[in-house]
Amino acid sequence: MATAKTFTLDFRKITSMDGLWDTVDSKIGFKGFGRNLDAFNDLLRGGFGHFEMDDSVTITVLGAAHAEQVVGDKWKIIKEILDESGHLIKIE
Repeated sequence: MATAKTFTLDFRKITSMDGLWDTVDSKIGFKGFGRNLDAFNDLLRGGFGHFEMDDSVTITVLGAAHAEQVVGDKWKIIKEILDESGHLIKIE
């Protein structure tokens, strides 16, 4: 049965790509999360972390501009993965 779930990824204080993955892992990840773009894409599809494929998921991203400064060009890919996830994504 699908459930509604809400998560916040707060990137306002990250200082590296590892910091970004630490945030993802602590909020929506799981033990053994691959900490790379492919794993992030899989994670957002559901069934691996804190939600299932058919759950209604809202993800709020705090500090997107800061994250972009920290991780550079990888932010464009991260944003694309978020946008294509099928979840409601709120960028703040």
